[in-house]
Amino acid sequence: MDISLSGAFLRCDIELKVGSQYHLKASSPSAAELPFRVAREIPRAQVAKKEARHYGLTFLPSPGDEQRLRLLLDKLPRGDSLEQDKRARSVRGYWS
Repeated sequence: MDISLSGAFLRCDIELKVGSQYHLKASSPSAAELPFRVAREIPRAQVAKKEARHYGLTFLPSPGDEQRLRLLLDKLPRGDSLEQDKRARSVRGYWS
C-alpha cells in the first residue's frame, strides 16, 4: 500500500467495487477506521494471471479521522524522497 493524507494506492486479492465506500481499519494504538471511496481500478497487464487487483482510493475523513491518519502516517517508515532518489541514481550512474 502507498498511502497519503488524501488517499492510497492499494493492491488486494479481494475485488472492490469502483465508486463504493469502505472502511480501512488501521492496527495502531489509536485503532482508526478510515472511510474511503474506491476511485478507480488500475488495469492489469495480464488479466488471466491470478495477480492482485490494484485500486486508487480516496479518503473521506472527518476532522478527527484526519488527525488519526496524520499520526499513523508519521509512524510509518518512509522511502527516499524524490530528490534523494535522483541524487542516488546520479551517483550510481557516475561510478558505473
